[in-house]
Amino acid sequence: MSKLLLNLTAITDVGNIRKNNEDNFIVCQDLTKENWFIPQDGSEPFELGKLGSLMVVADGMGGMNAGEVASDIAVKTVREFFAPGNLTQDLVNNPTYILQYLKQVIIEADNRIKAKSREDESTSGMGTTIVISWILEDMAFIAWCGDSRAYSYHPNTGLRQLSKDHSYVQELVDSGKLKPELAFDHPDSNIITSSLGDLSKPAAPDVVTSNLHEGEIILLCSDGLCGMLRDNEIEQIIQSCYHDLTLCKKNLIEGALAAGGHDNVTLTMTKVVSGGNKMPAMNEPQPAINTNIPANDITHNQPEKNVKWKSIAIGLIIVILLAIIGVLALKLRGDSSKDQKQNTELVPQDSVNKAPAAQPETTPAPSTTAKKDKANKNQLRDRVEQSRRPANANKDNNSEKNNDDGLEKITPKPAASTNPETPTPITPTETPKTQE
Repeated sequence: MSKLLLNLTAITDVGNIRKNNEDNFIVCQDLTKENWFIPQDGSEPFELGKLGSLMVVADGMGGMNAGEVASDIAVKTVREFFAPGNLTQDLVNNPTYILQYLKQVIIEADNRIKAKSREDESTSGMGTTIVISWILEDMAFIAWCGDSRAYSYHPNTGLRQLSKDHSYVQELVDSGKLKPELAFDHPDSNIITSSLGDLSKPAAPDVVTSNLHEGEIILLCSDGLCGMLRDNEIEQIIQSCYHDLTLCKKNLIEGALAAGGHDNVTLTMTKVVSGGNKMPAMNEPQPAINTNIPANDITHNQPEKNVKWKSIAIGLIIVILLAIIGVLALKLRGDSSKDQKQNTELVPQDSVNKAPAAQPETTPAPSTTAKKDKANKNQLRDRVEQSRRPANANKDNNSEKNNDDGLEKITPKPAASTNPETPTPITPTETPKTQE
């Protein structure tokens, strides 16, 4: 396939109402050479370089709160990211990386606008929309945030909108609450749902790709054009001056001003003079290829790999790891249950479940040996008394106190201690004599 030959042009106008122009744009015919300038006309075709060609439109918002500052930060951020040193071959040869990179650029511009807004109170509340077209080989990579639009026009297919507005009205259309043909005249058509600089939420850019065909025109514009002219009116103007881009851009600006010119008007146009994909048949629909690509960090110095097989391999590894974890968990659970069962069988239930009851502190009762010793003592005393009774039968009870017969008074020894050892039996020291 031969390299593309392109024509490129751009223009901006303050409009009929505004006193200052808050729109900004940049174009580069050849990113390899950093040709950041506005072509005076689109009559001279140029060959597409290996790093491609770029167009950017940003529609600043905020009025007196420096909308033009926000749009200027946006386009300068894009220009910085598209310096040749940042565009590696790994990046430009991989469509997935390209779309990720475009999202990264927009998110970085959003961060820089917010940082400026926080440090400079005079710019508080500023914001901007943005739309980017990066043409590489035979494809157009489109990224946007807000309601600035990207269109494709070809004589065989007519005008097609490549981007989808981030707006309240577009949400009504998507949900079926509003017919598409009524969206243009809706009173809330100026309410956008995503933009750069909105401090309440991060920017949420979208991306699409579209194959390029010989004779196709890629148009980027702010809502100063598509908000003043309906799609069929834009299509008619391009069709009427299709072979002259310089005349075409002038007629589009004049059409927007004639319709009211309530806003700044900015547009860029790139035409495929030769090359590209097979020309589509007459009226053959050519929908853009929507891609949901996350804006992750990209490592450009790694060679491109087969993404499909890589994903499958990663999936299989995850499944295997999960299976191993599941088997180990079941094994550990089984071993734990087995150990618990064995412990239950070895330890009596009462000893496991019942703790020994606390015993109250009490005075220990006399031992059996002590009781027997006391009984022997009593029996001895009774025998002594019985032996004395015949001689002292006529004496009164006081004779025990005055023992005149010379008998030794028997005094019982103290009771034996509660020592568990068997005490020696107590016997009288002298056998009592019987009085004759």
